[in-house]
Amino acid sequence: MTVGSGGVASGVTAQGQSGEVDESLMEVSAGGIARGTVVDLGRGPAPVGLLIDPGGVASGTIISGGYEEVYGVASGTVISKGGGEKIYTGGASYQDLVSSGGALAVSAGGLASGAVALSGGGLTVTTGGRISSTGVSGTLKLSSGASASATTVYKGGKAYISSGGTATATTVVSGGALYVDKGGVVSATAVSAGGVMTVSSGGSVGAGVNLLGGAATLNAGAIDSGAVVSFAGSGGNLAIGSGGVFSGQVTGLGTGDKLDLGGFAYDASHALESVAFVEATGGLSGTLTLSSGGKTESVTLLGAYATSNFTLGTDKHGGTIVGWVASGGFAPAAPAVLQFAAAVAAFTGAAPGAALPLAATSAAHAPLLASPR
Repeated sequence: MTVGSGGVASGVTAQGQSGEVDESLMEVSAGGIARGTVVDLGRGPAPVGLLIDPGGVASGTIISGGYEEVYGVASGTVISKGGGEKIYTGGASYQDLVSSGGALAVSAGGLASGAVALSGGGLTVTTGGRISSTGVSGTLKLSSGASASATTVYKGGKAYISSGGTATATTVVSGGALYVDKGGVVSATAVSAGGVMTVSSGGSVGAGVNLLGGAATLNAGAIDSGAVVSFAGSGGNLAIGSGGVFSGQVTGLGTGDKLDLGGFAYDASHALESVAFVEATGGLSGTLTLSSGGKTESVTLLGAYATSNFTLGTDKHGGTIVGWVASGGFAPAAPAVLQFAAAVAAFTGAAPGAALPLAATSAAHAPLLASPR
């Protein structure tokens, strides 16, 4: 069946068994309109039940078996289990609903806007394809050369950005997860409480990350130089993976927020581990440095801080967490020579400042510890 220019077809059902393409195909040519079409061609191989040519329009299509191919315009398509929609060059779809077992694929030159992938639904964007204003409770996969803007990843949803894929203005809410592989690029990302973003080594984070109580893991080289990670609210967690060199900046770090440095073994005594904040000229930023076992990691913080604002703790996986407190934070352990001198003084009953045995006189030459600011 073909709907030509000026023609309108409403409520047509393309129905049959899997593989009966010639008997079931419905085509909408340029200038033609199809409304409320039902495509149900059974399971198995993927026959095309509805073909929308350039200039053709289809709305309210329900696909429960077989595929709709779009070179024109489709809107309000419902894709159920066993059904699929493919958007090709020049084609565009608007407000699609992808149910569990359904699939939406956007190829080079195609666009899907306002689509929602429910739990179990799949959305795939390949080279040159674009999506915008998308909601994901199922699975989203961006391949090389594909792009996504204004995506929201909901509870149970997973978004994967492969090498060469680009996602802009992504929001990850509680229960959602965003994964960026080597070569993948994300920018202007927001992660709410309970949401997770993980960027593999070689992935790129540009234009910053807004942690609204959510968690982000950035592995080696995973943030552009000068890009800003903003903490907003409380309970945000920024993990800098082992071997990572953090070239971005952090702002808004406060009560309940954490910097997780998994590459630094936690030392409860602080004898081998220390943290220090050095304020930059002007007092509007500074450098926070964690040192442990001969390794260091420095993070640029925007705002006014002092060493006494920071605490050290374990991330329960052997790594170190740096937290923020209003006061009474990090106090380094005294050097061993001073601990020995104190013990000798306690044993001999010598008053503070009294001459100590020769073995302890080197304490007089120990570096002075700056009091926390």
